Amino acid sequence: PPKGSPRFRWLQEAEKKHSRVALLAAPSLAAIAMATGEDPVPWLNHQPLGEQILFYSSAGILESINLRRLAKGFTLKDEEEPGRVFATNASALPNLNFIEDTAGRACMLGVAGTLLASATQSVA
Repeated sequence: PPKGSPRFRWLQEAEKKHSRVALLAAPSLAAIAMATGEDPVPWLNHQPLGEQILFYSSAGILESINLRRLAKGFTLKDEEEPGRVFATNASALPNLNFIEDTAGRACMLGVAGTLLASATQSVA
């Protein structure tokens, strides 16, 4: 899509959201693996249902912060900048965006690899 179009802006927003989730997931998965000595994905799936509901509900509540940024048709409002949830110093954004995007993309690949490895082990 053309740069600046609603579709392009939506894709930028989606990439930021996924990379932020991966930036949280990567160290969490690593910490679980180090602490338990187990594959973190099945370990998480075998936690009591109440703990899983609490975890995913908390994530859902945090995600609801972004709902105010959406317009009709589940699109990003025109006045919203993709990925910018909170007001920050605009002069620092280019460097911070580059660092966040690079780290987020690396974490997305790492988390995807972890999930793929876990899935192939469960099938074998």
